[in-house]
Amino acid sequence: MEENKVVTTEVSTAPAKKAFSKSYKDYNAAKDFDNALQRYKIIYPGLGDTGHHMMIRSIHSHVFREAQLKSQRQISALVIANAGKEDPDFDSVVQDIQMRAFASIVASWSFDEECNVENVAEFLTANSFAYDDINILACQDSLFLTKKENG
Repeated sequence: MEENKVVTTEVSTAPAKKAFSKSYKDYNAAKDFDNALQRYKIIYPGLGDTGHHMMIRSIHSHVFREAQLKSQRQISALVIANAGKEDPDFDSVVQDIQMRAFASIVASWSFDEECNVENVAEFLTANSFAYDDINILACQDSLFLTKKENG
C-alpha cells in the first residue's frame, strides 16, 4: 500500500523561492501569446530577400486556435455528411479547409493586396517554402514570449 505523499513548498534556493511565490494567475498563456507577433521575412528560393514580410501569430493565439477548432468542426461535418459515399473532391476540400485555418496565423503582410484568409491561403498554397517556414516559426514559443521583469 502506497503512503500519501506530502508536497512541501519549503525551498532553499532564490530561484525556487521566486517560482513558488508565484500565483497560478501569473501564468496566462492566452494573454501572453494573444498579442505577440513575429516578423517573417519572405526569402524566395534562388532569388533571396523579396523585401516583403508577414507578421505571424503564435499557434497559441486565440485567433489561430479558433480557426483550427472551426476547421475541425467543418471537417467532422463533412465526414458525417459523406458517410458511406465516394466523393472524389473530399481530399481537396479537406486540404482547403485546413489551409484556410492555417492562413489565420498570418496577422498582416507588406503586400499591396489585402491580407485576408483567401489571399494568404492562395500565397501559402503556391509557396510551400513559406508555409513550412511559418509553421516552424509559429511553434517556437520562446520567440513570442518576452521576459518580464519581476520585482
